[in-house]
Amino acid sequence: MADKQLSLLGLPVDVVNEICRSLLPDILPPDYCTFHDSDEGRKAFKDLLNLASTCKDLYVVVSPFFQKYMDQIHFQPGIVDYIRTILTNPEAAQRETRFEMEPWDKNLIGSIQESDCRLIDGFLGHWTGMLRMATVLEIQADEEAHGYFSEIHWARKNLAAVAVCNIPTIKSISVYGAGRDDHWMMRRLNLPSLTHARLSCFDEVGVCRDGNIEMFLHYIIPTDNITPSLEVLETEGMSFCSYPYLQLPRLRSVTLNLTSLNWIDIQNLIGGSNNVREFVYRSARYDTYLSDLPNEGTGSGSYSADVLVALRYTRSLYTIETLELDFREEGKLLGTLIRCGPCRPSEFIETLAPAKSLKNLRITQQTLWNHAYDFYRDHYGDDSQEPDLRSPRRLIDLLPDSIESFQLSDVTLEFLPSLIALAKHIGDGKGLSKLKKVHLRLNPRFVRQLKHALAHEQDASLPLDMKPCVVDGILLKQSRETQEAFEKAGIEIEFPIDVLPLHTDVLYDLRRQQNLCHWCLDCHSGGNCPRRV
Repeated sequence: MADKQLSLLGLPVDVVNEICRSLLPDILPPDYCTFHDSDEGRKAFKDLLNLASTCKDLYVVVSPFFQKYMDQIHFQPGIVDYIRTILTNPEAAQRETRFEMEPWDKNLIGSIQESDCRLIDGFLGHWTGMLRMATVLEIQADEEAHGYFSEIHWARKNLAAVAVCNIPTIKSISVYGAGRDDHWMMRRLNLPSLTHARLSCFDEVGVCRDGNIEMFLHYIIPTDNITPSLEVLETEGMSFCSYPYLQLPRLRSVTLNLTSLNWIDIQNLIGGSNNVREFVYRSARYDTYLSDLPNEGTGSGSYSADVLVALRYTRSLYTIETLELDFREEGKLLGTLIRCGPCRPSEFIETLAPAKSLKNLRITQQTLWNHAYDFYRDHYGDDSQEPDLRSPRRLIDLLPDSIESFQLSDVTLEFLPSLIALAKHIGDGKGLSKLKKVHLRLNPRFVRQLKHALAHEQDASLPLDMKPCVVDGILLKQSRETQEAFEKAGIEIEFPIDVLPLHTDVLYDLRRQQNLCHWCLDCHSGGNCPRRV
């Protein structure tokens, strides 16, 4: 007679709980002391979640673990508490491979004990320019009393040097500073194993856009301008990189968020690397982009075409496999119209055909065409020799033969003919045979128009005789034709009536985006035109 299989759920609940507990590390939140503890805990909880997802009854049994710990799984150490662990526990320091210090961490300095002052001041020794703990205590007491935290951020960044200098195997670092000439750390570090760096420009108000990448890198690059190990660089709010040709020979991934680097800055940043495989540039001036009125600000420091100039000049254009360009300064371009005439074709991307290695492309429609450009062509009359930047062949001429996936964001109705032409070109076997995935993300106003048109299609009782109620008859027809054309060509198409979330934590901009794409019967009854903001 065959042995009966042991049923895990046939055991008492306490035994099952003990088995699940044995899958977790010894240190659980909120008792994490290092980022290694956090990483181990995160991995263990993920494994337990995967196991529980295989059986509903098992999930019910182990759900108390998730309810108890999951809200505390993110490690946000006070810098003094963290230093205490690193200096007094060499084994913990040896296991540590990353260090993160974010401006929005709940616990900035942590609890300071008298022994911490002796410990940290003793380590600082003869380091010049570093804050002593007596000063940190004064800053903490004074600023907590008055509600100002800029000086605490400054003290925290200085103390971070103590921690990082005592982590011999650090591979990843995430730090922040404030402003163009910010000395985010008073002690230059030697991090020969560093492969990943995330650098943010932040002040007490929020993320700012005036950071100098060179100034930040100065403190984590081992020698004057060379770091042989850095592979991944992410920045937030950087506007300058003035040191020519930083030597980053192993750099393969560059992400520039909330940036206004111009083509010379980009050239300085990646000119010393010949191995860049991924490049992301997000200007992210969403406050301008979502504005009702033309904006007189300067917008991004660079146009999409300028970024390509830098990539081509540094020869990175020929090695990049993934490229993302997010420009949305519609208000800024309209403002340019008012101030100094319309935008010109040289501001937009013409073709990516030379990018022979490019497989994945993510761009916004504004990198190819903007409404302001039509004013430019109209300026020269009907006989203008200026190119039509939304012609049916626009995307066909843009994409290289190597492309495998393509995402176009902020799509408007005007660009659907170019998309349909692209699908038919591929379906007829005329080229771009490697393209298998297309993701389309719509402009918020276009989403609103489509929702309105769908409402009328699905409910014939909705009145159309209201003066402000206008539904464009080709909206649904061309949208469906676009999707059907790609499906007929055998291409996986993602075309939701929704918008891609903005790369921002600013709640006002996120709400504004949702308001722009909102339509409901109440709006209709109130007489709001779907084309209006």
